[in-house]
Amino acid sequence: MKRIFKNSKAGFSLTEILLVVAILVILVSVFAFSVSKYLSVANSKSSAAAEARASAIGDIQQSEARMSTLGFGTSTGSIKTSDANASATLITTNLLSFS
Repeated sequence: MKRIFKNSKAGFSLTEILLVVAILVILVSVFAFSVSKYLSVANSKSSAAAEARASAIGDIQQSEARMSTLGFGTSTGSIKTSDANASATLITTNLLSFS
């Protein structure tokens, strides 16, 4: 039994460790590139959603102004900001679900 343990090597060689480290570096670099690409796509879609939301709020407020000019005003005289935001969120969600 002592002969078997005496002749066997313990641990990994330097070449094996360097190979594993090189593979890990390649995997991490590919992962980092993929994550940065996905983040840039997410940021651009977020910007597009914010623009669509702002446009929807503007459209809602313009429609309300036209309605009040024609005598169809609301009881408060204008749409509340929270109502416009809720409507814009609904419109934006519907627009994004189709794209």
